Amino acid sequence: MSEKPDMRLHIGVVLNGRLDAHGTPSVRASYYQEFTDPPSSDVVQLSGDIRLLHMTHDPAHHNVDTDITFNLSGIIVDAHGNLVDFNFPHDPAKAVTITPVGHTNAQLTPRAGQGPMQIIIDDENNDSEEYSYCLAVEVGRPAPSGTVIKLDPSIVNR
Repeated sequence: MSEKPDMRLHIGVVLNGRLDAHGTPSVRASYYQEFTDPPSSDVVQLSGDIRLLHMTHDPAHHNVDTDITFNLSGIIVDAHGNLVDFNFPHDPAKAVTITPVGHTNAQLTPRAGQGPMQIIIDDENNDSEEYSYCLAVEVGRPAPSGTVIKLDPSIVNR
């Protein structure tokens, strides 16, 4: 008998931003639920908050762990209207920071996705606790000349 797969949640992260004449970024992010397996609704809020309790868990087909994939897109322009490159940092530990809220147990592990516009969090627990996660995006790559921007929603676990 084989082990059941993790549930999967794909989140679109759409950036809209501008660099001023000094190169200082001003960026907004909006989030949307791209895909879930099993099919689920109302898991991702526009603010980026994630409610894993809304994942429709079917123990016959999935374990309780969830792989959360973030897919980055959008537009950032400089002061002259030219497009500016952006991506997740190459090191997954620099691309996302995960902090427990009011507790110390954290079994959420960031890992690289399928390229610089994707990062994955492997959620390996079901403690019903809340976590704050902060995505980091490099603007004006390649690093280290680029600027790192932090985005900061939260995750409520199963």
